[in-house]
Amino acid sequence: MTDQEKKPPFMERVGLRYFQRLSVKYPANFDPDGIHVLNPSERKALRRIQRNAVLRAATAGGISAGLAVLATVLLEQPMLGDYPDTIPLSGKVGYYAAVMAITILVTTLEVAFLYRDALRSVHRLSAKAGLELFPDTGGTKGDEAAVAVALVRAALELPNPPDDLAGVNPRREISKIRVLVSTLVYKLKATVTNFLVKAIVRRIVGRAGFRAWIEFVAVPVFAIWNAVITWWVMRQARIRAMGP
Repeated sequence: MTDQEKKPPFMERVGLRYFQRLSVKYPANFDPDGIHVLNPSERKALRRIQRNAVLRAATAGGISAGLAVLATVLLEQPMLGDYPDTIPLSGKVGYYAAVMAITILVTTLEVAFLYRDALRSVHRLSAKAGLELFPDTGGTKGDEAAVAVALVRAALELPNPPDDLAGVNPRREISKIRVLVSTLVYKLKATVTNFLVKAIVRRIVGRAGFRAWIEFVAVPVFAIWNAVITWWVMRQARIRAMGP
């Protein structure tokens, strides 16, 4: 098997390097006898790490959605005038392009923050639980990095690697594509949820004075979605590190 065939997926390599840096800066509460029993204080700390990760993710989702909505609302009058409904679709191209550009930028920053914070939170979880991810050499080879790899994959929502076929892993380089597709699917789910919630609010509220603010329904919707996904990620990390 060549080195190229053995090379882990890109996202996994990035996550492992980040874990290595964090392990140097924040070493685990390692027990020399190899057995670390969590005391009540440590269990409380683990719950706090999980809770704070969920809160940060929800906040990031709310801020991201809020900025995108603000762009939609604030750019409408300057670019479309007082009567946007009278402008043909061809006259709205610049407006939609500006809103889309801002939304893509904000979403990219949000996703980058979420992945970085997930890795950082999962590492803190393992350190507080007494898991030494890179014993002895601090490297990423062999069984020494098995737990670290599992935790990185949990943080990045990557599947466990399939068995090699004839010495070649057919999925060794799809992590970047999978992460992109997973992000798009997640955003699509959140967008559909946002659309349905706004439709319900419109039916309930009805009054034109409130309809201008209906777009801000996206803020709690995306915050809740981020919170749910992060809770799931932290749960999977805990299971992979310590069992159910």
